[in-house]
Parts: sequence; C-alpha cells; structure tokens
Amino acid sequence: MPIQMRSAYLNARPLQQHSPKTGVCILAAGIAKRLEPISGVIAKPAFPLAGQVPIVELWVRKFVEAGLTNMAMNLHRVPESIRGHFGDGKRFFANIAYVNEKVPSGTLGGAIKMVKALQKQGFYPERLFIPSGDIVSGIGMEHLGKMIYEHIKRGSAITLMLAPVPWERRGDFGTVVLEGIPARHNVQPNTFARITDFVEKDPNSQSNENNASNYLIETDFLIELEPYLTHAQVEIKEPCYDFGKHIFMGMKGKVPHLNFLTKWKDDLYGYEPGTLWFDVGNKRDYLEVNKTVLNGGIEVNLSYTRYPWGWMGENVEIDFDHVTINPPVIIGNNCTIFPGSEIGPNVIMGDGWTCHKGAKIKDAVLWPYYNYVNSRVDLTPRISRIREIREGAIVDVAIIVGGIITSDIKGKIVDLLPNGDLDIRSIDWVPDGPRP
Repeated sequence: MPIQMRSAYLNARPLQQHSPKTGVCILAAGIAKRLEPISGVIAKPAFPLAGQVPIVELWVRKFVEAGLTNMAMNLHRVPESIRGHFGDGKRFFANIAYVNEKVPSGTLGGAIKMVKALQKQGFYPERLFIPSGDIVSGIGMEHLGKMIYEHIKRGSAITLMLAPVPWERRGDFGTVVLEGIPARHNVQPNTFARITDFVEKDPNSQSNENNASNYLIETDFLIELEPYLTHAQVEIKEPCYDFGKHIFMGMKGKVPHLNFLTKWKDDLYGYEPGTLWFDVGNKRDYLEVNKTVLNGGIEVNLSYTRYPWGWMGENVEIDFDHVTINPPVIIGNNCTIFPGSEIGPNVIMGDGWTCHKGAKIKDAVLWPYYNYVNSRVDLTPRISRIREIREGAIVDVAIIVGGIITSDIKGKIVDLLPNGDLDIRSIDWVPDGPRP
C-alpha cells in the first residue's frame, strides 16, 4: 500500500499544494564512462558524499520533504548499489519503483519506462520531475515550489532548471538563451522565462546558462514522444533518445527529422534558482563536490558526530595529542589513526580505514566498505574489508576504493580488483571511444 502522510504535513508542502499528482523519475542508468573504472564498482548516483550518503539520496530526501513520495529510478550499472540502499523506499517515507535496463535507453527512453512503472504501481502522474541522479545541487523546497508554480501558471510543456557555467566551458554543456535576457548577460537568481534558443555544447553560445539536468515535464507530452523513441546508440541515423540532444534541440527546429516538435517551441521554459550546482562528470568534479560538502556548501545529513574540525564516527582509535588534523576532515566509523600521521585538509575517510604512522592524507576521498544487506548480489569480492594507508605513504588528490596503500598516491584513482590487486590510474584517465 502507498505511504500516507498526514494532511497537515502535506498541506505545508508547496509541491503538494500546486500539483498533488506530480511524480518523480530519477535518471540513474548512466554508464558513467568518464568515471571508470570506479563506476564499475558502484553506480555513479551511488557514489558516496561525505563518506556516507549516496548522491542520489539528496534527491530522494528533497522530494519527500516537498511532499512528493511516488518515485521511480531506472538502473543499469551495478543496480544493487542503488536498490540495495533504498529498497522499496519506505524507510525514506517514499514509494520507489525500479526499472532495470540491460541496455540503457537514453534519458527519454528511461523517463518513458519510469512513467509506466509508476502507473503500474497505481500512480498516474500529470507531470514529472526528472532529475539526473548524479547531479548535486543546493536547491531546496522553495526552489522546487517556485519551479512547479510557474510551470503550471504558464502552461509549460517542459521546464528546465538552469545553472550558470564558466563562460570558457560553454562547449562542455547544453546552454539556453532566455527571453528578455540580452546576449552574453548574466542571468539573475530566481529568473523564470521562456527559452528562445537551445544549443548543445557550443563554445560560441550567447549564454552560459546550462541545462542543469532537472526537468519538469507534462506526462502527456512525454507519452506523445514514445512512438518516435529510438535505441540509444550513436550510430542511429535519425536518433531520438536524449532530452538535450534531440528533444530540446528539436523543439527549436534544429533536428530536421524531429520537426514536428516545433509545435511546442514556445512551451519550453527555464528556471534559474541561483544555487550551487555540480555535474559530477569526472573524478576531479567528484573530489570538488565532496570538498564543498566538507566546507558546508552543500548540506548532507550525516550520522557522524560534528566537531570544530569536522566529523567523526563511532569506535575510532585516535590519539589527538599525536595526530595532526588539518580541518575540514571526516573520519568514519571503525577507523584507526596511528600516532605520527597527518590527516587533512579536505579528507573524507570512509568507514573501516587504518592510517599508519607517518602517513599523510589530503584532498582525498577514501571509500567506505559496502555491504548491501538487501542486495541479491554480493559485492564483497570487489570491495574488500581491508583498507589501509601504510607507514609513510602520502595520499594527495586521490580517490581510493580500498586495499593496502604502501606507496605515494598523488593525482590518482585506486580501484581494488577482485583478486586483491590495485588498479592505479591517473585521476584524469578516461577510456577510449565515444560516449553514448
């Protein structure tokens, strides 16, 4: 049975006030090629923030707080790293349906499948919030409320949440031009306006307002697109599977085989909330968003105890008289920090790590040990319980999944292979071949 909230609770939630039949479909089936090899350990939306909280959990909590509890997620890589954490969603006060995609069907295909999953559960949404599960944002309930209120008021088919990117990085993102905003002009926070142009990864774009991968879409519009859906493959001659590359561009007449979309050209809107926004597209982005969490820029609910220098979990062995802590730092549960070691700044040490004498760690994320009690898949052969930084080793600008670190790790990612060996690569390494 669906979870029932008290009417007084619901009435205080702006999204419920404006649209009680709004659902949530979280895109979580990305391949995350630029995050390899660690995106083969757990799905990117499950990457831990502050050593504890999966990225996608921030979205789940935001929508539940706003009163939207009917959700779906599509899964692909290591699906149990997400399903094993959330289960049916009830402990988060949500109802979560899952769509397992053996072959990813793109953002459009995934959204259509998730709508059907919600309907199968007996919830028939009029409209849907569709965020990417790997996006970290500082948006709050008031921003979501503003977005849905203006969306309904103006009769929008699709509203995009926006975020500015550095002007020199316009070629890395899909950007929009807003009605009434002059070219090359910064958009003020809390702006809601019609999108007059959408360009995909154009370094000469007249705007730095980026498609922030959180959409509000009318269900009828989404279902009308289903007959045109294609496989999500780069070699498709006339593709239609991606919101940014195909649907938004098509609405602006830039995809000839999707010219029918231009009948909605005036029904595409954008909302700039003016909050922090991170696309965790590569390993350095992942380090940067964790640094922002450490410094209070993004709020994350932690079970660790807060101290002036950071956070610490339970059952930690440490002698503060003989260990140097350079704030901010997080030390997880069941960690052992030997005298003579130095931790920080900007270090997140997940549960179960041991740091030996003379070891120095800064600007690094050390993953916790994972044990998905609700999972049908045992991940323990890939993610060992053994996690140590040995005597004298220096870790600097690094992401470490696990294992025994005996030498310096600088500007590296460290993956732990099933046989116990370490796979050490540059933090900037990406596999060859095009992204899908």
